[in-house]
Amino acid sequence: MSQNFVTTEHKLYAPVGKCVYCQKEKPITELTDEHIIPYGLGGRLVLPKASCSRCQSATKKFEDHCLSRKFGNNRFYMGIGSRSGKTRTTVPIEIVNKKAKEIALDDLPAVLLMFHFQWIPGILLGETPTTEFAGKICVRPLRDNFNDCINKLNGKLNLTKGFKALPFGKMLAKIAHSYAVAELGIDGFKPLLNSLIQGAGPLYPAQFIGGNLIKEPVGKELHELSIGYSNDKNGRKFVEVRIHLFASYDMPVHYVVVGEALT
Repeated sequence: MSQNFVTTEHKLYAPVGKCVYCQKEKPITELTDEHIIPYGLGGRLVLPKASCSRCQSATKKFEDHCLSRKFGNNRFYMGIGSRSGKTRTTVPIEIVNKKAKEIALDDLPAVLLMFHFQWIPGILLGETPTTEFAGKICVRPLRDNFNDCINKLNGKLNLTKGFKALPFGKMLAKIAHSYAVAELGIDGFKPLLNSLIQGAGPLYPAQFIGGNLIKEPVGKELHELSIGYSNDKNGRKFVEVRIHLFASYDMPVHYVVVGEALT
């Protein structure tokens, strides 16, 4: 594996010059910069001139879902805001069988939620592709008085409402693919994740996304990325990206097979 990168620090890669997702040639003026990890999660690795408007629209849908449904108000509690740079003192919250209301950010029962894919990527095991995937929702309270904040709401908080694993899998695929392009070049591997990222055809997240069956250490940085290689049972060599989002908060590690190695 290569070194882990600190994504709270800005890093600007060389411009790509064509869309990294559909790989279609576009006028340079029509291509936008791509944050490898979403800006809304504190990502600061930027791949310039790397996404066309159509693919940007596709990635925005699942990224917005993850930012609002999975990480939501907790990003503001952690000091990770929006592109506008505005700070918030209150946030909306939904309580079961009650109307949504605004509460003070200081009273938010802040918690990190993440889907944990728990098996080795199926492609490495030679498994038949399936739309099913095994995993669990990992929950990490962000404050010591979490239960007190819950009780103060006078109701039951539905932490997992609208939580879907597939959009999260797509976001992991997008992060891994764009990071591999940044590190290896757009022609540095044979890509396998384009259909999953674009939402085209049958979607097989567990074929390419997995996790370590053994718990890994807490990270030192907010997010960590690294790239390496794995072989399947027949000896084929694949490029694999290790993604540890919110590493310093003891969240799950994901391994994403991005494509076949060319050497």
